Amino acid sequence: MTITIHDVAREAGVSISTVSKVIHGSTRISQPTKDRVRAVMERLDFRPNSIARAFVLQSSGTIGVLTDMRRDSVTFTPHVYEVLAGIENALLDAGYLLSLFHVSSAEDILERMDAMTRAKRIDGFILHTSRLTDSALKWILASGIPFVEIGTDRRLAEGQTVDVDNALAGELAAAHLLDLGRKRPVFFAGGTGDGISARRYEGILACFRKRDFTPPTDHYFPDTQDPEKAYAAMVRLFAHGAGKKPDGVICTGNFTAEGAMRAARKLGVSVPGDVAFVGFDNFPLAPFLDPPLSVVKLDMFSLGIEAARVLMRKLGRKGARPDAGPIPEESALLPPELIVRASSKA
Repeated sequence: MTITIHDVAREAGVSISTVSKVIHGSTRISQPTKDRVRAVMERLDFRPNSIARAFVLQSSGTIGVLTDMRRDSVTFTPHVYEVLAGIENALLDAGYLLSLFHVSSAEDILERMDAMTRAKRIDGFILHTSRLTDSALKWILASGIPFVEIGTDRRLAEGQTVDVDNALAGELAAAHLLDLGRKRPVFFAGGTGDGISARRYEGILACFRKRDFTPPTDHYFPDTQDPEKAYAAMVRLFAHGAGKKPDGVICTGNFTAEGAMRAARKLGVSVPGDVAFVGFDNFPLAPFLDPPLSVVKLDMFSLGIEAARVLMRKLGRKGARPDAGPIPEESALLPPELIVRASSKA
């Protein structure tokens, strides 16, 4: 026999409306009543019908995540899985499902969001993509579609952006090399238009200014995030005289560091004796490189959780994790953490 919400209400001695409010996490129901209703639900093995619930709420119960899922995208954004895992954990706690969409252009983003919203298949979106142009953003804002943007240098009102503090991450990486006494640090960065690398470089320069440190003229190498390009850049740098060779390298990603450190081994350059290396993101390679890579750790799992919680607030739903503190009312920046390993300190 199918157990219904009527059965739960009768057994718990409450109204159907009260049971519904308990299911949807209403804060207007007392804790003893919640506990009693939930105990009855567990004893009767009652599972709310998601389709019926969505009909009552005029909600699909689904959140769309738009991100770049090209075949080679893992090379440059290996942390996407961690972000998605954080989002999924938060949505699960809040009673939402996750729907994943690949987008490769601003037009893709608008088409997906417009079609899914009109069909009432998605309640809101989390955008983890560098493809969102300013003009596309204006359209989304004008449409009123609930969304949160991850990994952007834009700072929007109403808590619509969540990111790790990449500028502070760059500052920590540069400070670490200067604290080691390095005199010729260089930065292997992402390509033109890579906002994450740009913010990290801002932090690196901020550190140099605070320390009254003058970096070498050739210290910024864009479009070296690919491991083979990083390898080639290291070979070129060490083809110069002693005054041109770096003694510290800040790598924008794990794969960047792999290529640069592989070149150092090939050239007979001692790590960290001759050159110290520091990168960003602990996942997936940093602890397993030779030698293990010092990193400024960026908690991408928590980033996913915070993005989902901000979207829950925008949708008027309860936050995903009661132990995670208040839901941010403004754009949130998560702090990074320096982890020192053998690539920079023997």
